[in-house]
This record gives sequence, C-alpha cells and structure tokens, in this order.
Amino acid sequence: MFNRETPIYALQYLVLSFGGSFYTQDDELKKIKVTHHVLDRPLIKKVKDTEYVQPQYLVDCLNNLFLLPVSQYSPGISPPAHLSPFTDDHNEGYMPMR
Repeated sequence: MFNRETPIYALQYLVLSFGGSFYTQDDELKKIKVTHHVLDRPLIKKVKDTEYVQPQYLVDCLNNLFLLPVSQYSPGISPPAHLSPFTDDHNEGYMPMR
C-alpha cells in the first residue's frame, strides 16, 4: 500500500513491472491483505502483520531481485546508501557500509 505522500506513479510502475500489485490509501482495504505499507513520514498507527517501509526499499529490492530485510528501511530512520545497478561500485571506489 502506498501513502499519499509517496511518489505513487513511479512506484506503481516499478511494482507492476515486476508482477506485483499495489493499493493507495484511497482504495477500499477492508478485505485486502497488505504485506508492505510504503510511507515517507513517521509512523502513527501500526497494523498487525504489515511491514512499514520507505520508498527506497522497493527500489533496492528490485535492484537486488529479492526482498531485503525491512529493519533498515523503517519510517523515520535514515535508509542505507543506495547502490546503482548500472555501475561497478567497487571499480568506481564507492563501497558504502551496508
């Protein structure tokens, strides 16, 4: 699920391109199981069995082609350094701590 403040059009393109599905806050969510809630502001209320992540989580998961642990992407904390899939970071001399 995407919160209103996230870049919904860019994220929906990424999610749909990799076979996922998404909902926005405006959708009727009474009978839908939401696994990940993407938001860009501090968390107010949690729902059981839902992971809360920042938008960068989706991009990093897609770049790695698998779901990453969500603990580093919780709302309100600085996410890990973003690594581009288009460059060889080791040859470029850029290897952030991850």
